[in-house]
Amino acid sequence: MSARPKRLKKRFLSLLETISAAPEKSFPQMTHSPAELLAMYRMLGNFMVTPEKIIEPHVLATAERADHLGLILVPHDTSGISYGGQDTREGLGPLNDG
Repeated sequence: MSARPKRLKKRFLSLLETISAAPEKSFPQMTHSPAELLAMYRMLGNFMVTPEKIIEPHVLATAERADHLGLILVPHDTSGISYGGQDTREGLGPLNDG
């Protein structure tokens, strides 16, 4: 790894610490100087910093953990129901107490 990506990674980790210390604040509020704010904006505007690159280590770690577990079930309910129209439908309504 060249020096540039190492520096970028180190700077990005520092940025994450700054953001995670006060995620409810705006960038100008969470930085301590105009120079630090400018560095934050430059980091986030860097073409080498993409959402895919940021999440890549998490994806790889998750895949590695999943690989060791074997079968993984992910229940997911995607059902939806729509009766359409504005009119009340005969026989449709709450069941029992709900």
